[in-house]
Amino acid sequence: MLGVIRPTTEVIGSFSESRHVGILGTTGTINSNSYVLEIQKFYPDLKVYQQACPMWVPLVENNEYDNHGTDFL
Repeated sequence: MLGVIRPTTEVIGSFSESRHVGILGTTGTINSNSYVLEIQKFYPDLKVYQQACPMWVPLVENNEYDNHGTDFL
């Protein structure tokens, strides 16, 4: 999991003018606080907001992310 998280957290602060970032992820990723912990190592001044999106992975994997029904998730 760190193979995805670490590179993102190393640069995320350079993309935020407000010093607030939002993380969308699977329930497991959000519950692990991996993004928060790694971001704080590089950018302790960032405020991190997280939201679990349990249906995200199945929607993307099944090419359903652009359908009308996803507006309600």
